[in-house]
Amino acid sequence: MGSRAAGDRWEAVATVAELGEREIHCVFVAGHPIVLVVLDGVVAAVDGWCPHRDAWLWEGRLQGDSIRCPLHGFCYDLRSGEVTWPRGWDPVATYETRVDDGVVYLRVP
Repeated sequence: MGSRAAGDRWEAVATVAELGEREIHCVFVAGHPIVLVVLDGVVAAVDGWCPHRDAWLWEGRLQGDSIRCPLHGFCYDLRSGEVTWPRGWDPVATYETRVDDGVVYLRVP
């Protein structure tokens, strides 16, 4: 996600020990759901709400490197947020992550 803006902060959201490779986890930041998934050792973070009809993405399932919405099957790439199925719809927001001393941090605007 773009360059760091003034006022952005890093918030601890999980530990690496809590996150298994290719497992879907949901955390809440300021009351907003964020989906975390480890892909090839890197923590990906996307908005927890499907922009199509506001379904909870954390209740979906993985399909390759995408998360599939449980309501209508929309698939979102976990790294870019782009829709992988069906094409032409709005992407889901992504969030930058980092890991320090086993703690996963999320950049929050």
